[in-house]
Amino acid sequence: PAVVLFSIGMGIAISGIPKRERLLEPLSVAVNALMRLNRMIVHISPIGIFAIVSYAMGTLPFEKFGLLQAYLITFSAATLLLAIGILPMLISVCTPVRYWDALKVSQTAVIASFVLGSTFAVIPLIVEAAREILDRYHLEKEDTGGSPDVLIPLVFPFPDLGRIVGLIFIPFSAWFYGSSMLPEEYPRFLSLGMAGSFAKPAVTIPWLLDLMHIPHDIFQLYLAVGIYTTRLGDALRSVYLFSFAILAAASLSGTLKIQWRRFISWSLFSLCVAGVVIAGIHAVLNYTFKDVYQSKALIADRQLLFPGAKEIILKTSAPNPEPILSNETRIDRIRRRGTIRLGFDPKRLPFSYFNDRGQLVGLDIDMAHRLALDLGVDIEFVPFTPQTLIDQLKQDHFDLAMSGLEGTIERATAFPVADSYMDVTLALVLPDFRKVDFLEFDKLRHSADLKIAVVANSFYDEKAHEYFPNASFISINSEEDFFEGNAGHADLLVTSAETGAAWTLLYPKFSVINPFKKNIRVPMYYLGAHDIEFEEFMEVWLELKKKEGVFDTLYKYWILGET
Repeated sequence: PAVVLFSIGMGIAISGIPKRERLLEPLSVAVNALMRLNRMIVHISPIGIFAIVSYAMGTLPFEKFGLLQAYLITFSAATLLLAIGILPMLISVCTPVRYWDALKVSQTAVIASFVLGSTFAVIPLIVEAAREILDRYHLEKEDTGGSPDVLIPLVFPFPDLGRIVGLIFIPFSAWFYGSSMLPEEYPRFLSLGMAGSFAKPAVTIPWLLDLMHIPHDIFQLYLAVGIYTTRLGDALRSVYLFSFAILAAASLSGTLKIQWRRFISWSLFSLCVAGVVIAGIHAVLNYTFKDVYQSKALIADRQLLFPGAKEIILKTSAPNPEPILSNETRIDRIRRRGTIRLGFDPKRLPFSYFNDRGQLVGLDIDMAHRLALDLGVDIEFVPFTPQTLIDQLKQDHFDLAMSGLEGTIERATAFPVADSYMDVTLALVLPDFRKVDFLEFDKLRHSADLKIAVVANSFYDEKAHEYFPNASFISINSEEDFFEGNAGHADLLVTSAETGAAWTLLYPKFSVINPFKKNIRVPMYYLGAHDIEFEEFMEVWLELKKKEGVFDTLYKYWILGET
C-alpha cells in the first residue's frame, strides 16, 4: 500500500510540472526494455520452474512432505481450478472475449509471476496483457477511466484470490489434528481471514490458528512448503488482476454484458468439474491419509525395549496370596514363589500405560522386566491408583510400585525408599491457544480466577498450592481426566514436563510450558514396604543400571522419542 500511495502522489506531483514529457519519454523506453527482458525470461521459464520445484522437493524432509500432501493437493487443485477455469470463463461469459484468448494472452504474466515469486514485479506484464485484450475486442472507450494502467495498481494492495485460497491451510490444520471446523465457525473464520489478508500470510496464518484454537506447531509445516505455495499464489493473483482489469474496464465502458445462456452452461460445467475434483480429493485423503497425525504413534504404538520376563497383568488388586514367612525376607519370598509382584498405574504416561495393542508398556515397565530378568523370576502386575497406593503397600498387595512415582511428604513418612532413579521437571499443561496468556506469569499466578487441575495425593498437588496461592484447585484421579474435559473447566494442569509431553502427543491441542524462573526438579522413586535387605538390593541394582547406561537408553526411547 505504501508503494501504491507513493506512486499516486508522485503521479499527481508530476502532472502539474511543465515539460514533464522530458521525463516520461525516457521512462517509456525503460518500460519497453523491461517488457522485452520479461519476455526473454518467460521463454526460459520452464527451466526455472523445474529448478524451483526440484529445489523445493529436494530440500523438504520426506516425512514433512508426507504430512503435507493433503494441503498441497487441495491448494494446487483450488488454484488451478480458479486460474485456468473459473476466472477465464467469467471473462468469456461477461464479455465477447474468447476463453482461449484470455488464457493465452495472460499466460506470460502468470508464468513470470510464478518464476519470480512476485506479482508486483510483473504488474507491467499484466497491464500489457489486459491492454492487448481490450484493444483486440474494443472493450475500452476513451475518458471512461477504465485503463488497466490505473485499475491494476489501485486494486493491487487489496486482498486477492491468491491470499484467500491460502486460507485453506486453516481447515487443513484442523483436519490434520483429527477434528473439523464446525459450519457455524466458517462465517467468522472467512470474514476475519478476508480482513487479515491485507497482511502477509506469515502474520495472518498464526493469528488465525490462535483464533480457531489450533496448535501453533503446524505453522512450521506451512513454512516448509512456502516456496511452492507462495509462487502458486502469486500466479493466481496475476490471473485475478488480469481478469479484474478486463471486467472493470468493460463495465466502465458499458460493454460488459452477461450472456446468460453461456453463463448457465459454464456455471453447470464448472460446478460439475469442481464437484468431481472435491470428491476426488476427499476420496484420496480418506483413503491415503487416514489418521495422518503421526506423532500419536510415538506414544500409542510404542513397544517395550527390553521385554523378556513372563508376565501376568491382574485386573484387580488383592494382598499377596503367600504372606512372608517368619524369618523370611521379601527377596526370599520372591525367589520362593518365582514371581515378583509389581504395582503399576495404567494411566501414567510415559512410565506405565496400555498401548493401542493392549500391551502394558512404558519406561518403568521396561525397568520392571529388567528387574525380573535379573532376579530370574516372573512378574505379576498389580494395578493401583495414587489415592490407594499407600494402603495397598501396607496390605502387601505388591512388593514394589514402579509407575512414575514422585516423592511426597506422605509417602516419605509412610515408607522408606531407595535412591531416586531419575528427575523430572515441574511444568504446566494448557490449551495451545492460551500460551500467550502466561507470558506475564508472575502476575497471573496470583490471580484468584485460575482453576488448576492436580492429581490427588501427588507431589504436584502439594507444590501447586505454593505457586498459585489464590487459585482454586480441582483434584482429579489421573492426568487423563484433564485432557478428556473431566476436570471441571480447569484452566491448566500441574504435572511434569515429561508426563505432559507424552499426553500432548495424544491430545495435540494442548501444550507444555515451563514459566518458572528456574527448573524445578522432581525426584522419582520406586516405593516398597519396609525391608532392609530388599532396600539395599534395590539401591545396588539401581546404581548398576545407571552405570550400565540402561536409564539413559530408556530415557531417550520413552521420554525423547528416539528409536
